[in-house]
Amino acid sequence: IQGGPAQWPQWLETRGELGSQTPFATDRLTLPFDNPYGTLFFVTAHDFFSDGASAAIATMTGEVWLVKGIDEGLETLRWKRFATSLHQPLGMRIIDDKIHVLGRDQITRLHDLNGDDEADFYECVTNAMQTSPGGHDFIVGLETDAQGRWYFASGNQGICRITGRDKLEVLATGFRNPNGLGLSPDGRFITTSVQEGDWTPATSLCQIETGKNEGAHFGAGGPKNGQPPEPVLLYLPRGEDNSGSSQTFITGEKWAALQGGGNLVHLSSGGGSAWLVMRQQVSGRWQGAAVKISGNFDSGPQAARFNPVDGHLYVNGMQGWGSYTPRDGCFQRVRYTGGGKPVPVAFEARDNGVLLRFTQPVPESAAA
Repeated sequence: IQGGPAQWPQWLETRGELGSQTPFATDRLTLPFDNPYGTLFFVTAHDFFSDGASAAIATMTGEVWLVKGIDEGLETLRWKRFATSLHQPLGMRIIDDKIHVLGRDQITRLHDLNGDDEADFYECVTNAMQTSPGGHDFIVGLETDAQGRWYFASGNQGICRITGRDKLEVLATGFRNPNGLGLSPDGRFITTSVQEGDWTPATSLCQIETGKNEGAHFGAGGPKNGQPPEPVLLYLPRGEDNSGSSQTFITGEKWAALQGGGNLVHLSSGGGSAWLVMRQQVSGRWQGAAVKISGNFDSGPQAARFNPVDGHLYVNGMQGWGSYTPRDGCFQRVRYTGGGKPVPVAFEARDNGVLLRFTQPVPESAAA
């Protein structure tokens, strides 16, 4: 109850690498694959501490690691094992500098009681979720709103919101193997991705608008209550995204020119890519358009967050089913550099075509 002696006192150092691509450069925060514990860095989630220079990452095999030294140059990154034995953690939020991890069993708050950078007490925040032994019944994508309510996607239950320790609401159903979650800053929109297969013709991005289409059924498993399925926001063909994961709405200061009318970034774990998603509302329905902004990830991107201090996008990834990426896992940064190349930030579908708006004027040669 006061914290015991450190089990893993060693800090490991790596050196990051900066990308030079334009208009989106992809940097590498080099993981300590060579470590004394044999840790497998299939990285599933991450979040930042209040200083912005420190973060925590989770691995699919149940570990949490700290990383310090996140700056523009990434010259000295320091890593330390913080916790182990979690049950398939696939989501993380750091609130008031306390790490919260979403597992298949519960949301766990990790307490370091004696300041030695190791978790001493694993507190159950809630275990109201229900899963099953099914291979795809994982629980993924931990987010919170301004009221402190938790959100996640469940292969067994759908899109869920926790409103109290033992109170769970199912906001939408009919998702085939949802593998991530996005939540708009105002809590109005929730997104998830579903995978091609039974009841799902292609990888798709689904959107729930709170107070509007809560309770919607998106089709997987067959019709519900005799009603047609809710239309998806966007389909992506297999050649572009054979397996989607999570989303994050654009909030970083460095990406302000790309926010448009509430744009978001969608990750393809299968394609190893990130997509800028623009939305348009027509007659009360939302539809989307997407453009690839990065395909340089070392492993299948699983989750993304904007660092509130430096304003850049950080992406973690892991190797999984059907990913065209080379490494077990990754932790990388995507910087919007501009570089004189226009990027679409909004679209309108019209009778005679699609109208695009860009961050800057498109040269006549390119427009032609």
